[in-house]
Amino acid sequence: YPHVPGSKVRLQNDDGSNTDCAVFQLDPAPPLPALPIRATSPPAGAEVVSIGYGRNRGAAITWNGRDGYEWASGKALRWGRNLVEGPSLAFGTEAFYVAFDQEGLEHESQVVSGDSGGAAFVREDGAWQLAGVLFARTVYGGQPSNTSFFGNRSLVVDLSAYRDEIALLTFPACRNGIDDDGDGLADHPDDPGCDDPDDPSELSAELLCDDGVDNDGDGNVDYPADEGCPEPAWFTENPACSDGVDNDLDGFVDFDGGGSGAPDPECAGTAWRAAETEHVCGIGFELAFVLLALRRLRARLRPPAGRGRRRPYF
Repeated sequence: YPHVPGSKVRLQNDDGSNTDCAVFQLDPAPPLPALPIRATSPPAGAEVVSIGYGRNRGAAITWNGRDGYEWASGKALRWGRNLVEGPSLAFGTEAFYVAFDQEGLEHESQVVSGDSGGAAFVREDGAWQLAGVLFARTVYGGQPSNTSFFGNRSLVVDLSAYRDEIALLTFPACRNGIDDDGDGLADHPDDPGCDDPDDPSELSAELLCDDGVDNDGDGNVDYPADEGCPEPAWFTENPACSDGVDNDLDGFVDFDGGGSGAPDPECAGTAWRAAETEHVCGIGFELAFVLLALRRLRARLRPPAGRGRRRPYF
């Protein structure tokens, strides 16, 4: 999958300094679901499964009383397991590290040349989350090149520290895991402003309470900032109970008195209510039923043909 020229972005720390990790866009995008990125650093003792495309394992060796392996020629895609030991800061990058333990887990692993950029996953609540990217290792002083020994450590970029930046760079607003419009809802289908997962904005011009515009000119924009919006999908920012007008001419204005008087009791503190008057039941259908009943009664009371009318009828 070729990368898009010019799309490479180096991730940054909160202080603006560069990290040892970059992201770039692929086009066309692989037909794979978006990976959920872990929101917090994995705790010590958490199991990590790493996947990389590094050098093959060679012959077992011993050096300075430490057991390990030489690296063989050739590379292969493989996975391994480790336990998190703690957080780290390496090459200006927020990271966590795992150790290559002789008495560790089954399929205990250590990163080698070629594994850089591989993925590290942590399982939580039955689901795998992308926790980091393999990018470095520690060695003993004087350790021979192209070797791995028990006690070496693998360093993993802690993606939770850069999660928001990555999401903004790589995914449309409606599937980046972020509440971009600040309405308390994120992504499709939860945010009503998202037409589909690839919608680039969580705002919708069709929703006056979720369109990013101060439609009623009160200085507040959309839900939850505008009191006339009880939810993002509400139909108006300017209902009768917060429009600054005494709509029912009772001397009271809106849910808050319009800023200068007594509140309208019919608004009952609900700024989003669409009327300042009480709802009453109309007489349309009721009147139709009454007229129908009268018509039937009239037919029953009509005198037979040819006979005089002896009593009034309807």
